[in-house]
Amino acid sequence: MDKKGIFGIVLCVIGLVGWQVYQGKQLAAYQVAKAAYDAEMAKLEPATKPATAPGSPQAPAVVAPAAPVVEEKPEKLRTSSAEYVFTNLGGGISRVTLDDHVIETARKTKVVINEFGTTPIGAVSEAAGDRTNIPFTTQADAAAGTVTFERVDEKQLALSKRFTLPKFDRLTGNERLREEFLITLDLTFTNRGAQPLAVPAYWVHLGSAGPLHEKDAPLYIGFNYLRGEGFGTKNHFTDLSWFAEGGFLMFSRGARAVYPEQPELLSDVRWASVANQYFCTLITPQVNTKATTDVQAAARGTGVWARRTTIPAAQWNNASRKPAGVAELHGIDGAVQMGGFALEPGATATRSFRILAGPSEYRRLRHLDNSEAEILDFGIFGWISKGLLTSLNWFKSLLGSYWAAIMVLTIIIRSAMWPLQNRATETAKKMQALSPRLKEIQERYKDDPMRLQQETGKMWKQYGINPLGGCLPMFVQIPIFFGFYNMLNKAVELRNNGFLWVTDLSQPDTVLTIAGFPLNILPLIMAGTMVVQMKLTPKAGDPMMQRMMMFMPLIFIALCYNYAAALALYWSVQNLFSIVQLYVTRDKQAAQPALVEVIPPPTKPKRKS
Repeated sequence: MDKKGIFGIVLCVIGLVGWQVYQGKQLAAYQVAKAAYDAEMAKLEPATKPATAPGSPQAPAVVAPAAPVVEEKPEKLRTSSAEYVFTNLGGGISRVTLDDHVIETARKTKVVINEFGTTPIGAVSEAAGDRTNIPFTTQADAAAGTVTFERVDEKQLALSKRFTLPKFDRLTGNERLREEFLITLDLTFTNRGAQPLAVPAYWVHLGSAGPLHEKDAPLYIGFNYLRGEGFGTKNHFTDLSWFAEGGFLMFSRGARAVYPEQPELLSDVRWASVANQYFCTLITPQVNTKATTDVQAAARGTGVWARRTTIPAAQWNNASRKPAGVAELHGIDGAVQMGGFALEPGATATRSFRILAGPSEYRRLRHLDNSEAEILDFGIFGWISKGLLTSLNWFKSLLGSYWAAIMVLTIIIRSAMWPLQNRATETAKKMQALSPRLKEIQERYKDDPMRLQQETGKMWKQYGINPLGGCLPMFVQIPIFFGFYNMLNKAVELRNNGFLWVTDLSQPDTVLTIAGFPLNILPLIMAGTMVVQMKLTPKAGDPMMQRMMMFMPLIFIALCYNYAAALALYWSVQNLFSIVQLYVTRDKQAAQPALVEVIPPPTKPKRKS
């Protein structure tokens, strides 16, 4: 066979393969289109369904007309703290703009609740996340601060949704804190038909929560709900990372679509929320405390639902943000389910909810009466975090700034620990003086660990030394440190409050970026003060332990470098206080005798002559 014949065969093979690929793509496209068509036809009444699927010889020429497009008609109402935008599509709150909170001080862009959400806050549907934008008629009364939405479905079930904005202008103190961002939602169901109706379980949607900054950690953005009563209450939190692909090798898993993965019937959901690090939308079903226990239980939520959403880069950039430099930004939608009930002809039933759309402030949340403050999960040292945050706010009210409040609070804490620190330093000096004798014991009994431990214990007891005494201040400081650490995770009060070069105590104090690496000053100052403090502290104990302690500045830099500047400020101030304390007590400690025997060594009995 010549070259032309071979070339022709190759062309035929390529053409055949290309045709097969083309046919395969066409078949796949047809299957997708047919599945979508079947799904749409399933929603239509039988009388309007065509006899055959598209593409068949008997396909009908007439299809059901498309539903008319309803124009969105927003309504804006204001309080002295926020602007609320209501939408007729879904009958709820599409946006809440907070007047006193900005994303960044330099840009002056205000924080917007549900900024990137497509589901209104307060939308109601039979299926979670489905048909949340159906049209309602709207009636707004700016003077009364109310917006009412109404709709009647094909079963003659009328739903009226009445939103009432807070009236707190004349309130002061704790009452103002409590009411400032609280909205009341009343759902009234009315049976306008001639037959009894079974109202199915329905979902009340929370809207969406998303990041404020591009680099906000997904760990702090998620869905919360609280169950139980009294000591049995427990906050359940699911962050954005739960939805992402995860695992390792054979234990890897794909992305999760919704939370929970399998529908779960609950009985005592007290509230549900979507939140980022500092702001939340929280819905609490209201319970008539004078009603019977069964009626109260029926007013609780019966299920929860959440899903991760993707924020388009164009929408992010258009919202007065810095251009997104990451592949995808995500938010989270949520909803709480309420149980169904029966309605006789002409009967009505009203269910009330309270919506908090604003900052997640502990001082505000603790005045609510359904454990809403549990959304701020401070961890195992929560009681310390709450006490520190309460004290911080009190000192701020006196001093006028949070940086001054942090410094004063730190000095007070360290002053209370002054006697403990002095005792630890004295113990360290004694152990330092005793070090040569301990080395002798170690050489003598190096092959007998049990005897070495016994003799070392005897010597410590003889000179009244408690080896743990030098570590006691650190043991006390660790809970306080982590109390500060966890408190600063949630302290919205610190946002956009700064001093000197620090513009925001809740963010790292980055002064410039070098080759993509941020230069943060306060963590470096903190590490420097730690090194000075360690050099002034008497060296005692195991040399290996001493070498390990030299890595502490590096460990604390890793913890604090890209964390809130307030934490590095706290630790730097307490290090400086310790340095001053070491200098003040240096002469007194040097004048004390190095070693004093508390228990004299045993004497050998004299032999009788």
